[in-house]
Amino acid sequence: MTMSKSYVDREQDRFKETDKGETAVRVISVRGADGGGFAPQLGVDYDVISATYPTTSTELYTYSLSGQDQFTMTVTYTDASKELITSVVYSAI
Repeated sequence: MTMSKSYVDREQDRFKETDKGETAVRVISVRGADGGGFAPQLGVDYDVISATYPTTSTELYTYSLSGQDQFTMTVTYTDASKELITSVVYSAI
């Protein structure tokens, strides 16, 4: 999606247009409300977060409780610099 030239970015220049014409979010900080790491509050209990990196531009977080996987969050960036996020996908297990 190409951003309109009249678009006013009220989010401190967080949205960028990639060279492919896609809109992405510039990464400012990946912190939870409590100041901890990337930990969404989705109403599902978890006691372990495991991170894997399937590609240079993808991060896969698996949230587990007592050894049982509960859900995953996949963060996809435009490239290996990880400056622009193109998607964050929640998947229940």
